[in-house]
Amino acid sequence: MTEKIRKFNGQYWLIALVVGVMIPWLLRFTSISRFHQIVWLLFLVDFVLAAVVG
Repeated sequence: MTEKIRKFNGQYWLIALVVGVMIPWLLRFTSISRFHQIVWLLFLVDFVLAAVVG
């Protein structure tokens, strides 16, 4: 596990924290309904992130 963290320099850990913690936390404070939060977060953001990361 330690070799993998050193190999990727933690870039995937940072992306995982942003997608898994920061984006849902920010969406909670907007006036977007829960349904739209799920649609945008799961379908749009995760699709773009998967395309960029690879």
